[in-house]
Amino acid sequence: ADSSANVSDLKQKYQKLILMYHPDKQSTDVPAGTVEKCIQKFIEIDQAWKILGNEETKKEYDLQRFPIMKKIRCGY
Repeated sequence: ADSSANVSDLKQKYQKLILMYHPDKQSTDVPAGTVEKCIQKFIEIDQAWKILGNEETKKEYDLQRFPIMKKIRCGY
């Protein structure tokens, strides 16, 4: 996720993706491997939202992802 994205923007993207990959929304005529990939993607999207959907956990994620930001904020 883009560190400059706000939670509202992320929520819109999350809702779009979660519907796209939701197991109940998958066609019944696709190969089993494709369904499994969609389920895995659905789980990954949901896990990402649990972190990025909260301002505090998103800040922590961004700081871990971009350690230079932590140094700048701490005045190193």
